[in-house]
Amino acid sequence: MVPLLQAVRIDGPGAARAGALEALAEIGGEAVMSARDIAALERLARIEIAGDTPVPLSRCFLSWIAVPTGDQAGVMEMLGLSQPRPVPFSVVVYAADIDSHGGLDADPLDVYRRVFVTPELAGWTLVGSWCDPSTTERQNDVLEACEHLSARFGRAQAYWWSASQDGSADLIAGSGSGSLKRAGFRATTGPASGALCGVWDG
Repeated sequence: MVPLLQAVRIDGPGAARAGALEALAEIGGEAVMSARDIAALERLARIEIAGDTPVPLSRCFLSWIAVPTGDQAGVMEMLGLSQPRPVPFSVVVYAADIDSHGGLDADPLDVYRRVFVTPELAGWTLVGSWCDPSTTERQNDVLEACEHLSARFGRAQAYWWSASQDGSADLIAGSGSGSLKRAGFRATTGPASGALCGVWDG
């Protein structure tokens, strides 16, 4: 499939080139794209971002970290993120929905490969979508990330919500004088029940 899409990008037909570019970006990312195609995507992103407005995130499984700061670069630095690319909100919504279902292949870690960091929104920076505080495989990482972020920015909150009404979770971390005051984890299963799953106090 990838060689066929690459051929369309080079030889046409012209009407299929845009769709081939989108498919290559989703199937293999930069690893299967030419430098020319990467530059084309970056140009498209800049054009869309110029008139971009935030849109609600809506997908089957929604997770994010909220940090009360406008320091997008600082949040990215603290999380150890690299190779940033500006993207419009519409792309974030689409890509996050794909990632929340485990990506497009059999690799279960695909859901963690992309991280989205918003600009300041009403005094907050949002990070998604790898940060589900309720999954066993990610719980400790999310707690640690919130601890580090709250040590610098005062607070950090992680959330997970399911559109299938099979649960939700939140984790709140706060710091004072460089030490964590409180980090807690609460989860609910179904629309009308709740249980305290664990709490950590520093």
